Amino acid sequence: MTSDPPSSLCSTARNCAKIFNFALDAKPILCYIISASRSGEAFQCAHAQPRDPGEYLKEVLQFMYAIIAAGGKQYRVSQGDVIYIEKVEQEDGSEISFDVLMAGEGADVKVGTPLLDGAKVTGKVVKQVKGEKIIIGKYKSKKNYDRKTGHRQPYTKVEITAINA
Repeated sequence: MTSDPPSSLCSTARNCAKIFNFALDAKPILCYIISASRSGEAFQCAHAQPRDPGEYLKEVLQFMYAIIAAGGKQYRVSQGDVIYIEKVEQEDGSEISFDVLMAGEGADVKVGTPLLDGAKVTGKVVKQVKGEKIIIGKYKSKKNYDRKTGHRQPYTKVEITAINA
């Protein structure tokens, strides 16, 4: 567990340090933030020492991800993610594995044809849940016909525990 960042840093640097669990010394650090714009520009704190944003982002944003298929849909997952997939008949707490279509870490990406050989994503079934209620209404004018029903789609909540690629 890292200690709180020094108060001499700007609030943006302190927040980034908390989010990414940086171990910070009293020296000012460079803090880049990826903007919400589609261009993915990086912005620099005013007090920070100059540093190449590409190198910084490579250090911070290196994590393993995979594209898996479950229930006729594809999901992009990383370790620790919680996803909702179409209902799978498994007990809560049981382990479930998925075939991998694509896996990557930073710029290193492996693509399967259609599946990646020897790659597996494992997860733990957290619980069986239902989605929001959808109301279906049927009505025919002048015929005294009016029906209202509802539907809640069942899902399985899964926590991704490991990616082996």
